Amino acid sequence: MENVECLMNFGLTRQEANLYVLLVLEGELNGYEAAKKAASPGPTPTMRWQDLWKKGPPICPRKTL
Repeated sequence: MENVECLMNFGLTRQEANLYVLLVLEGELNGYEAAKKAASPGPTPTMRWQDLWKKGPPICPRKTL
């Protein structure tokens, strides 16, 4: 399974997952840099960052033994 699809399983949209992967790979980016590198239609990366911030990091729940 591709990284973006895995992140989507945690409740992120495709655009949010793409931004998350971009940030992991590139490190710190401002909104302009992220928009230029992502080149994806729709809300600005700043709006996506706000959505990611609200959702928090994708965390896999631990299984109980």
